[in-house]
Amino acid sequence: GVLPFMAPEVLRGRKHTKASDIYGFGMVMYELLTGKPPFFGERQDLGLITAIIEGSRPHVPRYTPQFYKELMEQC
Repeated sequence: GVLPFMAPEVLRGRKHTKASDIYGFGMVMYELLTGKPPFFGERQDLGLITAIIEGSRPHVPRYTPQFYKELMEQC
């Protein structure tokens, strides 16, 4: 997979599950919303892996419709 789209559990070396796919879907939603991949402009390195594992998520822009934001947050 591509680092910004990989679920935290996968980055920890655990098995890929449906939940991993749902996380990835949330990241695709982010890219569709912003036109940029998640964590755009950040180094794709161990620091990003650690941040994702610790729960870091891309910033959701203010202009995001509430229903879209809520759906993304469920992913």
